[in-house]
Amino acid sequence: MARGRVFILESPNPLELVANLGERLTLEQVCRVMGYEGFTFLVRDVSEFCQTCGYIGSTCEHKKEHAPLFLHLSFHGDEGGAGICIGNGLIKWSELADTIERMCRRMDYSGPIILIISACAGNRQRLTAELQKRARSGQFMRPEFVFVFAHDEVDWRDAVVTWTVFYRNTTQVDFANKARVMTMLKRLHGSRLAHLKYFRWDRSKRKYISYNPAGS
Repeated sequence: MARGRVFILESPNPLELVANLGERLTLEQVCRVMGYEGFTFLVRDVSEFCQTCGYIGSTCEHKKEHAPLFLHLSFHGDEGGAGICIGNGLIKWSELADTIERMCRRMDYSGPIILIISACAGNRQRLTAELQKRARSGQFMRPEFVFVFAHDEVDWRDAVVTWTVFYRNTTQVDFANKARVMTMLKRLHGSRLAHLKYFRWDRSKRKYISYNPAGS
């Protein structure tokens, strides 16, 4: 049984692509070493991103293993905080929420779905607020966790190190146990290598609860 499944979607600009600057190829190998199954997608525009999410949404798990499934989005952030940049386009938070919701609704998967937004200004994301709106109207609700950097600026090399440490630690975490997830983030923060925060879906309150080990 795999420790989990990791789909890494990345959208570098053309010059970053030819210079091999990015997360996906390194993290794919890192995840395999850690015992995860992983695959990467290069997405060049918003349409291709939505198509890829639709493809991932066709996942049908024949044997219920309850392993986590990670959707790792490595994109450029929007300076105005309106969404994330993919190629020459921008996908707004509301549009991203629609895409993620459709993907999760179609997916037949028993384990937790963990979303990672590896982008500048990801800490100011509005995705979870958009997903909450849909939950209050009685629509489908996932992912269980959304992880982002706890600061605005993200260097791609720091991102590779951060997510390497993250995936190493998640091999020992039960995402149904929020205390253990919080302890993991505290440990990562203490290492000074991975300053992350999360948004966790609280079923009883029907909203996302954020946690930042730095205290802000």
